[in-house]
Amino acid sequence: MIKEKRFNKEITSYCILAVISIMCVTLFCKSSPIYPICDLPDANTWLIQAKQVLSGLVPYKDIYEHKGPLQIFAYLFAALPCFKRFEGLYITELVLFFIYSIGVYKTSKLFGEKYNLLATIISIFVISLASAFSSTGSSEELLLSTFIWSVYFMVKNIQRNQIFKPFDVLLIGAFCAIRLWTKYNLCFFDVILVVYVLAYYIKNKWNIWKTILYYILGFACVTVPLLIYFAVKGALYDLFYVYFYIVIFKYYTAVGSIHNYNTFIIKALTVMPVILCMLPNIIDIRSKNRKKEDVFYLITFFLFFIYIVYSSAWWSYYFLDLFAFLIFFVTKSLNNKPKFSLPILIVVIASMFVINSSQIETFKFDKSEYKQFEIAEIVNSVDNPKLYYYKAENGGFYIYSDTMPFTRYFTNYNINAEEATNEHQKVIENKEADFVLSKQPQELEGYILVKETPIPNWDVVFEEKFNKGYKQYYLYEKAENLK
Repeated sequence: MIKEKRFNKEITSYCILAVISIMCVTLFCKSSPIYPICDLPDANTWLIQAKQVLSGLVPYKDIYEHKGPLQIFAYLFAALPCFKRFEGLYITELVLFFIYSIGVYKTSKLFGEKYNLLATIISIFVISLASAFSSTGSSEELLLSTFIWSVYFMVKNIQRNQIFKPFDVLLIGAFCAIRLWTKYNLCFFDVILVVYVLAYYIKNKWNIWKTILYYILGFACVTVPLLIYFAVKGALYDLFYVYFYIVIFKYYTAVGSIHNYNTFIIKALTVMPVILCMLPNIIDIRSKNRKKEDVFYLITFFLFFIYIVYSSAWWSYYFLDLFAFLIFFVTKSLNNKPKFSLPILIVVIASMFVINSSQIETFKFDKSEYKQFEIAEIVNSVDNPKLYYYKAENGGFYIYSDTMPFTRYFTNYNINAEEATNEHQKVIENKEADFVLSKQPQELEGYILVKETPIPNWDVVFEEKFNKGYKQYYLYEKAENLK
């Protein structure tokens, strides 16, 4: 009878988390049907690239991308022909966020016996309302569940005070590989885990080789199929050349130094909800009687926190995975000082509801202000049109005009690559495109300006402060098409 009640309680909790996950993704992800448009450059680029993969093109060989292959492959479901635009991405985000929510709930239960569902709901609302959640379909968003589930299996095994369960270690290794082949700089988190486990095993004088073997096996379960795919496609060299060499030596950020004052302020505001949620628990952090799993969690969190804050530029979504650690502080606070901590946590959430800087702010723009639809009508006035971005980001113009790129470098990238510059010049000089889209006025021989229009910024959080919420776009059409 008791087991049945517990089972029913768990099912009820999962149903509540499912409803909350749907609500959060629907309200704060621009793939949601309640938004008039999803104009985020990264999401549009990855969706187009996934469509190209489904049509037979190979990442890095035929398509340029500086994120990992799993970032593109994660969009394959969203790119299926049954979805017209972003419905598939919306479903993908719903599923992944629900998996993340379950991981948060189960991790909460490892750190306290009470208030687990409440702690989970608070943590979910805080992450959803943070500006770090404002970039739909980002690597950080898609990887959230891998962070929380890695932490869950680590804490569960540390609590057992025995050699780690092989299957858990296998999953932790697989999660590391997923992070490596999605956005490898986030693998600093895995470096912390590996060093901690090695030190933990040595301290307890346990045999470590079996654990290492299962970790490598989990890592290989993700990595080997990827390498086989690229080897069969004849693109193994392209994968390593672009994803590692190019990104390490030629990638840059257009934002500037991570040490300038404005960037510091933006970082501080982004991570402030994390810091505020720590406050009710700040006294206990110094406790000499802290459990070994608490020590692991705090060491991992603070090292990862320092790395992310120091190494990242100003884009808020870089900090999203730090929010996966909130559940420890929220659960501990509610279990130790519920009367003191709950009002603080409620104030944090209420404040974020009032001043949140997520994509919901884009509702202040009317659908008619999104000129992607008008540009799409002009582009589709030509049979089988070829659209090309010239020094412009992918603001959804391909998706909403139902066209596909015809070149390797089809949008602006944070990369100094001579081959990209050469392609731009070649396409313009040879008049390969029917339409050219640019953010600046251009003197393009053989092309005529057919539309100049302001378009609402996709990053309403920061860019609005610089140019009042709009970007200027220029659409040029090949002159011979107008004859």
